[in-house]
Amino acid sequence: MMLSFMAASTRSVEAAGPDPVVAGILSAASTIVPISLTLILWAPEDGLAEDVRFNTGMISLGLGSILGPSIGGFYAGGQSDTWITLLLRTLTGSLMLSGIGLAARGEEGSSRDLGQALAWSGAIPTGLLAIYDLWTVPGRAEEAARRSRMVASESAPTLYVGAFSLCQGVSFVDACR
Repeated sequence: MMLSFMAASTRSVEAAGPDPVVAGILSAASTIVPISLTLILWAPEDGLAEDVRFNTGMISLGLGSILGPSIGGFYAGGQSDTWITLLLRTLTGSLMLSGIGLAARGEEGSSRDLGQALAWSGAIPTGLLAIYDLWTVPGRAEEAARRSRMVASESAPTLYVGAFSLCQGVSFVDACR
């Protein structure tokens, strides 16, 4: 007697991956809120002169400009683009923050000029990398959701022996439904 086994039916499973809108909102909010806090702290006359407000503003600016744009990417699965842009923003953002600190608190003259040059040379690439992340994170989330749907829709085989289904006797098993 010859037995033949074959996979017949597939289960339809809907897997929810990361939502592109949520990923975009997470990245935008994680960038805008800390940078806005920095502006609020530094806006008054003595904002840069007061130690606590200056230091809190520097930390907040660092979090918003370096880490903030990547938050949505981490929500979407943190693929290589997210990690690479975070690393690059860490390098350029550190240059920017060093320059801002030197420009705001350095000695009069060449030290402050050097600080301004460092701040701008770090701020421009940091800003461009942040814009890139904010622009592409919804697409990354959509790709992660698509991958999630593909994995979830892989078929669970139903076992047939010849013309007879083994599932007819075991209807309580999920694969047989």
